[in-house]
Amino acid sequence: MELLFGHLTLYVFVFLNTYTSYGIIIMPGNSTEDVVLVGYSVQYQQEGMTCIKSKYEGRDGEWVNRTLEYKDKSVKEGMQLDQEGTVHMSVKFSGYDPTLLVVKGLCPPPYSML
Repeated sequence: MELLFGHLTLYVFVFLNTYTSYGIIIMPGNSTEDVVLVGYSVQYQQEGMTCIKSKYEGRDGEWVNRTLEYKDKSVKEGMQLDQEGTVHMSVKFSGYDPTLLVVKGLCPPPYSML
């Protein structure tokens, strides 16, 4: 009888361990918390972009709806820009790579990468 309970305990432990290892991975992009990004875009050389913040707006299936708020304090054509903007976007994890975040939404001009 002790052997039976020992095996049952082992099976339950293995089941719970494998069961909890699947599901939605909670990362900053798909969480319900605000996300604050620091720094600037090295690839696109947008050093004037500061105070970038993403707020959770809701969920639509596997897509997480967020807003992206930013401040632009760059110099263009000799003029100092000081503007704020908001972009609405949706994010989800790729089905092929759990570390790859898929984003759909529009970038405001002049930062459109499309």
